[in-house]
Amino acid sequence: VKTLGGCILLAVYRGKMSEGISFNDNNARGVVCIGLPLPSTFVLPIKVKMDYNDEQRKIHQRTDLLPGREWYQQQAYRAIAQALGRCIRHIADYGAIFLLDIRHCDDGSPNNGCPTAHVNLPCWMRNSVRNLSRNAKGRSPMLQYTTSSSSDILGGWDGLKPELRQFFKTAKPYAAGILSKSREKITASPCPP
Repeated sequence: VKTLGGCILLAVYRGKMSEGISFNDNNARGVVCIGLPLPSTFVLPIKVKMDYNDEQRKIHQRTDLLPGREWYQQQAYRAIAQALGRCIRHIADYGAIFLLDIRHCDDGSPNNGCPTAHVNLPCWMRNSVRNLSRNAKGRSPMLQYTTSSSSDILGGWDGLKPELRQFFKTAKPYAAGILSKSREKITASPCPP
């Protein structure tokens, strides 16, 4: 990044790059997440945990535990949150996050103002997700989902490039303003004794 101005780093969910490594600022301006990293249900500890949660809820009426299937899905979204966290590291950091899986698309069924597809995403990004959409007519097979979102990126992949250009054009000065305000608050606050 420092010598050539950019690079691409490939990693897998839950791998060595998933936690503890910080790619602040220009070191990561985008993350592409492909698929939904559901753990294998054939692995004994996963199956046992799902069964345990279901049993505890049914027999002992424990409402503090998620049902087994919900716990299982939560594990995938934890891995996604870790992957997304490689890009957004602090209040003034910014980047584009791409969730490449039809299961992330707005299914048109709001759940307290948030589509079901976005409920398990991190809170800070739920209302910022936008779907690619060609238009009402002639959707490509990849984009054959319904959406209630008024913030679709029209034109499919072709519409994404101008959207990203505009995002990065406005994100840099916006982030600089946030940093400036944070510095002002820090300098204005009295130092503790």
